[in-house]
Amino acid sequence: MPPLRFSLAHTEGLVALAVTLRSAVGIDVEPRSRRVTVHEIARRFFSPSEAAALDALPPEQQPDAFLDYWTLKEAYVKATGLGLHAPLERFSFARTSPPVIVFAPGIDDEPSAWQFARLDLGADHVAALAVRRPDPPRIAYFMAQFGVS
Repeated sequence: MPPLRFSLAHTEGLVALAVTLRSAVGIDVEPRSRRVTVHEIARRFFSPSEAAALDALPPEQQPDAFLDYWTLKEAYVKATGLGLHAPLERFSFARTSPPVIVFAPGIDDEPSAWQFARLDLGADHVAALAVRRPDPPRIAYFMAQFGVS
């Protein structure tokens, strides 16, 4: 049996599954329509640099940036197995292409050990993928949407 690793995420009308051979993997998906108090959550769960970067954006760009940060953070903590027990404010993402992670002193992890991708799943959803190297995978994704009745 091959050493498969997987991560599963779901939200309104969408299920996302990431599968790798051997490598730790995490995926998160969110609806673009998600309404949250962006600044309140950012100040509580984001690193100071992420919260400042979010504040510096024009108001119309802040919801998408918030979802970028949130899905990247969720994908990483799922891949590590820590879940929301991870100190979310102690690591930061740069919204570059591809995204890059930076750890605060005292976090025992290596940025170069990770590969991240933001996935634009159309008008309704956004997702992020985290995969631990050294075996960078081919990243492919499939989307299935379900009607709500």
